Amino acid sequence: MNTNARPAFDWIKAPQNAQFLRRLNRFACLVKLDGRECKDHLPNSGRLEELLIPGAPVIIEKRRDQGKTLHDTLLIQTKGFHSGDPLWVVCDTPKLLRWALDMQLVQIGPRDSEISMEPRLADGRLDLRLQPPGVDHWIETKSVNLLDRQGLARFPDAPTPRGLKHVQALQQMQSAAVHGWLIFMVMRADAIGFAPFAERDPNLTAALLHAQYSGLQILALQFSAGPRLHFIGKLPVILPPPPFPGFWPSDSPCKQAVGHP
Repeated sequence: MNTNARPAFDWIKAPQNAQFLRRLNRFACLVKLDGRECKDHLPNSGRLEELLIPGAPVIIEKRRDQGKTLHDTLLIQTKGFHSGDPLWVVCDTPKLLRWALDMQLVQIGPRDSEISMEPRLADGRLDLRLQPPGVDHWIETKSVNLLDRQGLARFPDAPTPRGLKHVQALQQMQSAAVHGWLIFMVMRADAIGFAPFAERDPNLTAALLHAQYSGLQILALQFSAGPRLHFIGKLPVILPPPPFPGFWPSDSPCKQAVGHP
């Protein structure tokens, strides 16, 4: 895939190559950097069980915020779908949507719309709000890095009450003057489509189906991963989702059973 001509988002300024050793807790992992072991921040609380394989190459960067560790683990290498070639997958959740809007890669309202980041709801926040004349767009994004054996990107990889709350909030505000958008940011280049992972979170999948019928706009945008993220395009969103056939890579040590909680 030639990504040189595609719009690029430079999100890792000083990448360092390391090796993943093991996960320590939800937000910390152990990596080997320049022959020594060091504890790194893992900015993704998902399970990532098919990606976080001991010995896998990772790309880290000096910690972007305050914390007890020196680095963030941002990219991990896996096997690309079908080919098995090395492929980078994003472990972080970079703020890509504002860039995609500024670059006009996705069209939501006029370009000169007033944009608010992390607008507040009654009991939380969404990612973004656009306010062109006469209509109000509320937008939530979700980062996706899991792939199944059929090449479909799946979300979530664990039950997400927070994600369910976001879907319900977007649905409830839907009207002629208020439009809700849920955008899945697929952070790997080998996916051929997107579908919810119903076996992991049936409540979220049911909410997505109901919200879609109510007019919620559901999109999937695909990016190739690396220190530079390249926009690939929109992916088809498959609702209702097909049964989960197992994880890709199929030889990953995570449990392959459909319905594994």
